[in-house]
Amino acid sequence: MRVSAEHNTETPAPPGPSADPSAPDLSFLTRDPAAALQSFYDTIDRIGADNPVAVARLQELAVKARQAPLTEGESGELQGLKLQAVRQGRAVGAVIGFFLKLKPYPMLEAIRRRGIAFQPMFGPVLVVEGAAVRDVLERDQEFTVDPYGVEMTKVMAAAHNGGFSAFVLSTDDTAVYEPDKRLLSAVCNPGDAAAITQLIHDDCMRRIAAAVTAARTNGSPTIDVVQAVARYVPVTLGHHYLGVPVAAEPGSFELTPDMLTYYGAPIDGEPATALTRTDGIIPDERQMYLWIKAAFQHFFNNVQKDQAVKVQGLRACRQLLAYLLREVAIQRQRLQSGQPVEDTMLTRLVGFQMGRSSPPDLDPRLVSDLRIAENVMGTIVGAVAGQEEATCRVIDSLIRLKAGEYRTSGSGSYRYGTFDEAKQLALDVLSGTRPKESRIELRKYFLEALRLQPQGEVLLRKCARDGSRIGDGRPLAAGTLVFASHGSAMKDLPEPDAFILDRPREHYLHYGWNRHTCLGQYVSPVIIVETMIALLGLQDLERPEARPGEPSFPFERRFGRLQLDDQNLYTTTFSLRFSDSGTTKRFWPNL
Repeated sequence: MRVSAEHNTETPAPPGPSADPSAPDLSFLTRDPAAALQSFYDTIDRIGADNPVAVARLQELAVKARQAPLTEGESGELQGLKLQAVRQGRAVGAVIGFFLKLKPYPMLEAIRRRGIAFQPMFGPVLVVEGAAVRDVLERDQEFTVDPYGVEMTKVMAAAHNGGFSAFVLSTDDTAVYEPDKRLLSAVCNPGDAAAITQLIHDDCMRRIAAAVTAARTNGSPTIDVVQAVARYVPVTLGHHYLGVPVAAEPGSFELTPDMLTYYGAPIDGEPATALTRTDGIIPDERQMYLWIKAAFQHFFNNVQKDQAVKVQGLRACRQLLAYLLREVAIQRQRLQSGQPVEDTMLTRLVGFQMGRSSPPDLDPRLVSDLRIAENVMGTIVGAVAGQEEATCRVIDSLIRLKAGEYRTSGSGSYRYGTFDEAKQLALDVLSGTRPKESRIELRKYFLEALRLQPQGEVLLRKCARDGSRIGDGRPLAAGTLVFASHGSAMKDLPEPDAFILDRPREHYLHYGWNRHTCLGQYVSPVIIVETMIALLGLQDLERPEARPGEPSFPFERRFGRLQLDDQNLYTTTFSLRFSDSGTTKRFWPNL
């Protein structure tokens, strides 16, 4: 997850001159960003001075208020001091977001040098040390996913689905979480990876073939990794594994009366979130990607509660749910009539609904049409949306490995990786030489590559209990936001800048840790490894020279570099160069 200076508080300041007394003074960040980025702690001190709090007096009045009633003047003073504390807390959150957006790892390293976490007097806590990050993620009853759950609840039709208002990603209530987790683990399991490998391999090879053909036509041997493979191969996974099909061309359908009952009323008074009879869409892969991205951005990136992002995300989610309800009905009819169906998460759930090989003691409410649609929706949004960047990060790491940016030798008894070995492993798969063993080794390369260039830096949690502590830090108040930096944790280990294979499992937090480990942990690596295989099959894959005048700050905009949008949230382009000879000709001959 990423936040920015605009993505860091639960209640943003209104634009322009504001009457909100809790709106922080952030002029130091906006006046000279380069100077502010020189030192995280110096900037925290400066922003704290610009948003001061009389801490001693606040503590004095707070203690006094617990012992006896305050005078009217004291009560007013205390409220004013609390407002100052909120203001400073929001300012601190803005600084954290500012650095996460523009210079995350120098900030995280600076904090690690001082301790396991940054715990300001007011504002969010940022946890950076490996063991401490894992500890926070393990204490799911104290540090909850509530910031995500509130918005996900709004698209659940609890009044009609048996009373369920949460998805496993969005709750830490054990009574709600465990039944859903058991059910979803039965339909998304480790054995699925082998079953989808050839499907994903063929899709990657087909898409690379199209990109190579286009490059030959254009006379420019370059490939945009985002557009060629990273963005839409996950949608193929959604189609053939999760059961969320996409059409060659977009189409439409009419919402049923039941769908209008579920999704026809506005959410939070926003008219655009209410669907009408003609709002049914049969998506092509581009529309599916846009739905998933919009839903994910609102649920997981919209910390600042941007209204436009919220409306777009909730509407997209409802359209996806309506489409899934239609698909549930289609697949059930096929099963009932004895027609063949693809083995997907959705058809497995429909089979359970029909009493076919269902888990023991299955609560039938968990496999109602609505609940099937909601669980498939939550899975595809959670498992697919981030795949695009993760794939690009891995390829970028491999190009960095080729360029010598990571150490590949040392004094320890480690096994180091090399670009040449990774490429040979890919060629072995493409040539049919020990493909199973080669894929196992390439999975180790993927894990280390993504550790070195993680997708996102922090996971957001909220403290649920007064008095909870992180390490030997001060007691936290319930409601405090906690950023657990998995990106930092994966650098808090021996030889953090070396490309070492076979690191212990706890050093790899790409898919989370403990309760909220991603459902896609088994199939997501298949997408990345098969993309690696296809791209490494191109002859002389490398980074092209940047064009004159292209900036690298505040955002990377150089040709040949992985680029994200202006919110630093989603990948936009990543162009690499190859030679139309050798292995390119071998595996993608001219037709």
